Amino acid sequence: MLEVFVAFTDDTPLHDLERTLSAWELDGLEPVAIQCKTKKFELHRRVTAENISKGNYILADLMNEPVEKDFGTLAANLMALHSDVGLMGAWRKGQTAEETPNSVVICRKGAIEKWPEPRTKTYIQEHAEACQLAGWNVFFSNQIHYQRVPL
Repeated sequence: MLEVFVAFTDDTPLHDLERTLSAWELDGLEPVAIQCKTKKFELHRRVTAENISKGNYILADLMNEPVEKDFGTLAANLMALHSDVGLMGAWRKGQTAEETPNSVVICRKGAIEKWPEPRTKTYIQEHAEACQLAGWNVFFSNQIHYQRVPL
């Protein structure tokens, strides 16, 4: 079972958090809400998820949901198949190959040796670089997808 960490802050509309967590309540997935400070939010949510996860885990941005009903099984199988991958991104529904997925990522527990200081808004570049510096590959899979939660 993969834990799905959805981070929120003091000013997050609780309705959005509830809808996101509900969307990830699928077989093979365990949604978990984590409250983070606004300052260094992206770094804080990653470090918190890494520290409390039981194994490999998913980071999902607020108001994103899986497309496939068997997303958990597919993600777990892809991580097992790609044992050299420390970070795997899912593709947004309708995404093109020129875009970089970043709102739903599957993380290998223990892949990061040192978290770099934030330089970008999404922190995905820093996360990927930290995996690569530790000897892991970064893989973006077009076999698992996410979409925005409908309003």
